[in-house]
Amino acid sequence: MNRKYEKYDDIVLIDLLVQNDEIAFIEIYTRYWDKMYNVACNKLNEYYIAQEIVQNIFISLWERRYTLNLKTPLNIYLAAALKYQVINARQKKVRENNYVKYMTQNSSHADLNSTEHHLSFKELQDRLTSVVTSLPTQCQLVYKLKKEEGLTAKEIAQKLGITEKAVESNFTRAIKRIKNSLKDTHHFFHNYLVKILLREEC
Repeated sequence: MNRKYEKYDDIVLIDLLVQNDEIAFIEIYTRYWDKMYNVACNKLNEYYIAQEIVQNIFISLWERRYTLNLKTPLNIYLAAALKYQVINARQKKVRENNYVKYMTQNSSHADLNSTEHHLSFKELQDRLTSVVTSLPTQCQLVYKLKKEEGLTAKEIAQKLGITEKAVESNFTRAIKRIKNSLKDTHHFFHNYLVKILLREEC
């Protein structure tokens, strides 16, 4: 790789990346890969998932190179992207664990190895991820902070700089939209699976 790129700061590298400079991308990748991977590993304790998450962030960066318009420094942008991906991975893991726990506890009502049940859960899980991603930014943040990090309304309000009433309003709107999006899936275990996905009491 051209040594001069190592001397460029992030602003210059992003400007070059927007111009389709592959070497600039490689320098960004080399500069941040290890740091991001180590953070992801520490947060998730799953090396393969950590690697996949970081890889996807850089793939997204490359695919969006022509339209990049970062409002924050590159390191902060990448850290935020990593944070949200880690939150999503944790949520997915929690949902999977809750599903297995529920199916184990209710094995007398259903075969734990039933392909139908696993497909139903996978379908709902994919739809939930899609719905959460489509939520307005603040609404999505409130939902993730409450469901994944377990923060209280007061803590979320302080973190986002909004009122507790706004937190509750955004969370209620998120839950309502999610339930409305999932309610048309017909399955014997549907109500239970939705509760598991949303981490509610069955």
